[in-house]
Amino acid sequence: MAGSTLNLFLKEHIKLKDESQKSALEEALKLQGKPLEKNLISSGLLSEKSLTKLKAEYFHIPFLNLDDVTVDEKALELIPSPIIKTYRIVPFSKLGNQVKIALSDPTDLRMLEAVEFLAKKNGWDIQLFLLTEAELTLLMQKIGVGVDVQQALKEFTQSQTTIKQTKEGLELEKGIGPRAPVAKIIDSLISQALTQRASDIHIEPVEQESRVRFRVDGIMRQTFAFPISAHNALVSRIKILANLKIDEQRLPQDGRFRFRWNDEDVDFRISTFPTAYGEKVVMRSLTRADSIPSFKELGLIGQREQVVINAAAKAHGMLLVTGPTGSGKSTTLFVALSQLNKPGVNIVTLEDPVEYLLPGANQGQVNPEIGFTFASGLRSILRQDPNIILVGEIRDRETAELAVHSALTGHLVFSTLHTNDAVGAIPRLIDMGIEPFLIVASLNAIAAQRLVRVLCDDCKKITPVTQEIKDMLARELKGVPEEELKGLNLQDPKVYKAVGCKKCNNQGYKGRRGIYEAIEMTKEVAELTLQKASPNKILQAALAGGMITLRQDGFIKVLMGTTTIEEVLRETGQ
Repeated sequence: MAGSTLNLFLKEHIKLKDESQKSALEEALKLQGKPLEKNLISSGLLSEKSLTKLKAEYFHIPFLNLDDVTVDEKALELIPSPIIKTYRIVPFSKLGNQVKIALSDPTDLRMLEAVEFLAKKNGWDIQLFLLTEAELTLLMQKIGVGVDVQQALKEFTQSQTTIKQTKEGLELEKGIGPRAPVAKIIDSLISQALTQRASDIHIEPVEQESRVRFRVDGIMRQTFAFPISAHNALVSRIKILANLKIDEQRLPQDGRFRFRWNDEDVDFRISTFPTAYGEKVVMRSLTRADSIPSFKELGLIGQREQVVINAAAKAHGMLLVTGPTGSGKSTTLFVALSQLNKPGVNIVTLEDPVEYLLPGANQGQVNPEIGFTFASGLRSILRQDPNIILVGEIRDRETAELAVHSALTGHLVFSTLHTNDAVGAIPRLIDMGIEPFLIVASLNAIAAQRLVRVLCDDCKKITPVTQEIKDMLARELKGVPEEELKGLNLQDPKVYKAVGCKKCNNQGYKGRRGIYEAIEMTKEVAELTLQKASPNKILQAALAGGMITLRQDGFIKVLMGTTTIEEVLRETGQ
């Protein structure tokens, strides 16, 4: 009966624009329950928010936006985590005996009975609030891990989990197996990190506590703090997952493990490092081959994209990507590799460490301790009959010579180099002892890159553009080919600012994208290289040929509404 009266209520309150929408409504109303809601949304008759507002009006329950929800940690402790997860309810406020609870499905009788039981048992005055299904999911993801961690920490404290060193070896007293409280803490931390799109999890011992920080969009954020007494157990649990020696605390160790999350496998690279207060652990989530982005998703557009595509399409030669550590060089090369990865192509890589697992490729990891370096590994690779070679980094003259030799003898070589810009790669190779004529003969192209944070689409706002900013944009983009600025208005530029909302953790940014510059080995660049000309002369020749600089590419993305001027200046220097 409730379903049919809700249907009538919706029918009366949905505003129809034309006859086709009237027919669509009649079809949608033939369904019951959730299928009806999905049908109303998929047919375009209502947005999820509009439908939820109508349901709130029908059930006389206040409607809430996620941005208006501030969660009180004490309120969260009122209801056990399993009940929160099972019935999809979030207690977010407690004043006296009044408890406010957010939910998304007021027709769930089992949930309502559970809430009523809790209210009678504890003497609470319950007030219900309605969120959309999507926003309730976001809220549960945000608070769920906090609840799990706090509960597991209580269990850990009660059980006094310890790790003791004995004559017979390492004695694990309760606490680092898969069902132990500390295992729940690690699982919860990883789930929270993946929910927040963190690339790295840092677990660090400091004087009074074990600090947990996530790196999200390149920025470190403190997330949790545990008693220092729990630190060794946390580290030991991670070491067990990564197959590391838990009794070795004096030397750094590296490993990896796989974590199941949302029905998918996520690989993590583990690094431990001894510090003054104990071992620090960094867990880096690795991108799966089937989730490697396209060039455009990376941020490669226009002339930059074409240069990289042309260089990767050649039968032999070398493509170099330059930039500082953490600027996404390996990702760019693996996007190129993934597009060339076919059954008829033999791809061999030499990395430090292996980050992306590419099906069909033969991936090796250097180990300097046993003499397996980039140089020695590259010699071995050449005996493996490769078509395409990826060398993680050119660090010394020997590796550079072997890479150039490989590119000259029919192989396509991808590698990275630590220089500030694309032009700087040429004098860097010369400094390593590579003759200019060999650079000209072997090098197809050089790309340089940085990563800038991407504005959150849900909260970014247009900001007034001062004359000073207009002048700067006009000055920086002077000489840029018209096709690169197609659809962009330099006379009246549209510039956005970061605001911050619940969906981006109040950061104003969500994700990162590359800004690029790329140089081809044109006739003009080749002649200047042979003359050992200054980097500035080579740059001027490249600009005359249509090259776009890192900063110019960044400002183009500012005008596209992708990022902010502050982000571009931060990554390219004032």
